Amino acid sequence: VLHAKGAPEIILARCTRKHTPQGLISLEASDRDAITQALKEYQGRGMRTLAFAYHEAPTLNSDMDIEHLAQGMVWLGFAAIADPVRVEVPGAIQACRRAGVGVKIVTGDNDLVARKICREVGLSTEHVLLGNDVESMTEEQLADSAETTTLFARVSPLHKQRIVKALRARQPLLGFTGDGITDAPPLRA
Repeated sequence: VLHAKGAPEIILARCTRKHTPQGLISLEASDRDAITQALKEYQGRGMRTLAFAYHEAPTLNSDMDIEHLAQGMVWLGFAAIADPVRVEVPGAIQACRRAGVGVKIVTGDNDLVARKICREVGLSTEHVLLGNDVESMTEEQLADSAETTTLFARVSPLHKQRIVKALRARQPLLGFTGDGITDAPPLRA
């Protein structure tokens, strides 16, 4: 059994059936719409979401194509995780502003969650770039956009690295903090 967890929009797109108390049934368009609506409601409240699915195969071995197995999966559901903003963050951002330090958010979270967090801490979401936007930009375009962008959402570790490099090209004095494995490439940059 291949178990999968991850971004709900990616996991859901790979599922063709869903697990119910009555057994496995086809995942219909109406199911997808209901799941997507529920996800947006949780994400709009600033909650991170993580989806779960599985795929049964007759045999699994190291020679099998995992991407192939990750199609036609069975939707199990999702978890909504509250990760409230620490109370000192809005004040810290205000202190940065008073000191002339700009603050940007670069996150793998989706844009609904990230926008909610930005509102809570007093950061503008007027200029937002998503990972797929970053993906399609040249280094020069990214450097131009990064100057005015406050929020970068649904970005990969390599996108984060490109963003840091683009910002450093225009602002040699730059700080970056991160606490996850996905922050290793941008921290190194």
